[in-house]
Amino acid sequence: MICGYALAPGTSSYVKTVVTTTMTWYQAEADCETDGGRLAVDNNQQIHAYMTQMILSLGIYSNIGAGTGYFWIGGQSTIDPFHWRLLDGTLLNYTGIGQGLFHPTEPNQGGGCLMIVIYQAPDSTCCNGRWADNVCAITTWSSGYFCEIQVPA
Repeated sequence: MICGYALAPGTSSYVKTVVTTTMTWYQAEADCETDGGRLAVDNNQQIHAYMTQMILSLGIYSNIGAGTGYFWIGGQSTIDPFHWRLLDGTLLNYTGIGQGLFHPTEPNQGGGCLMIVIYQAPDSTCCNGRWADNVCAITTWSSGYFCEIQVPA
């Protein structure tokens, strides 16, 4: 085990959950890099399920958005809100809101950095673990972030 990290089941990725409301996407990414990692890339079902379950198990929700927890993950928009690059280089192209892993109302041009969202609200059954875009330099909506270190297979 890498200090502070746990192996995400079914993967070769060690993931650390950091709970803080004071870091921008850039600061979170820099913090992950000090461990030799990166912000976690939500590019497979195992990682996605692990991160979603971690937030739910911690019971952490920010005071923003009526009990919503937003956690930074490794992705940024490229040319517009519908074109994204994950930190592993994966390119994602969408034609509208609610596609892929995005929440049904996202991306809404709220910013160029990716978050995974947990709701403690009536719409939680549809939307827990969905993505949202947010301003990369903001701390207001962040409940924390996920770091990832991949171990070569």
